[in-house]
Amino acid sequence: MIHFIDTDSMNPPQSVQDMVMRHIDRGENAYEIYCRIGADVDGLWPKSRDLARQIIDQVDEMSYAVTSPLGLGDMPSAARDVLLLALLDKVGLITVHDDDSKVLWEVKSRDGLQGGPRKLTFSEKVGRCPLHSDSAFAYDPEKYLCLYVVKESGDGGGESVVVSMADAIEELRDEQDGETCLRLLRDTIFPFRTPPAFSKRTKTLTAPILSGSSTVRYRYDCIEDGFTDIPELDTDDRRWAVSYFSDFVENRASKHTFLAMRDQLLVVDNRRSLHARTDFRDAGRALIRARLHAPPASVLAGRGTPIHATST
Repeated sequence: MIHFIDTDSMNPPQSVQDMVMRHIDRGENAYEIYCRIGADVDGLWPKSRDLARQIIDQVDEMSYAVTSPLGLGDMPSAARDVLLLALLDKVGLITVHDDDSKVLWEVKSRDGLQGGPRKLTFSEKVGRCPLHSDSAFAYDPEKYLCLYVVKESGDGGGESVVVSMADAIEELRDEQDGETCLRLLRDTIFPFRTPPAFSKRTKTLTAPILSGSSTVRYRYDCIEDGFTDIPELDTDDRRWAVSYFSDFVENRASKHTFLAMRDQLLVVDNRRSLHARTDFRDAGRALIRARLHAPPASVLAGRGTPIHATST
């Protein structure tokens, strides 16, 4: 059963919506607007901190959180994005996505670019997306993955899937070769190539797939590309471990599956879970993605200054 955070009493009041609307026609992007008027937004929307706290607490408990509709869906996109940033700013430190320093990334079909100068990533195509963690190719992957639904798929597909790694590790131990797989995932380095959607420079990082009690970095296609870049790491034991782990999480691990609808926000613990989406064919499906590092304790306690974007 999926538990939704009831946001009705915490959604942005009309006063803050009206104030933001007065600032969106100056040619600035949403992040620039928020950096300029963020203090005023926070003053008119004090409940945003309460909502952020509930999101953080539920992610800590369950590895994910889903809100009821936030009341942003009928606003112009720039104003909507300013208020979305105002909320996410209370959850964590917003990071940039690519060489162009985007802090909000549109997850939508770009199939018209297929066959262009670079290969499209999962967030640019219709269809199923396998279980993975975001920024698996980064030195320090973000704590939080946030997905705001602009428009759900009209065919009923595109459900979100979340696997808690703490649960998956316990289940994997009961598999015939599970302990061997876990040992290889923890004690062996694997190559992760940065997809071209995020950087024009080819970069390949090496790291274990599992670390600590249940921290994970995993993206199958990045590992496959990494094997091409660093062929000496393309060994039978690594291939076996990746294949075994992929088969287990896709087919036998316990999963939370749900369809987030328009104006809802999904936040996933990107370091302690894997996420995926089921198949869909509606090219009009659209989400907004943000990634956040965990904030310093002083910010969580309400003593911090406004958070600004950092690179991964």
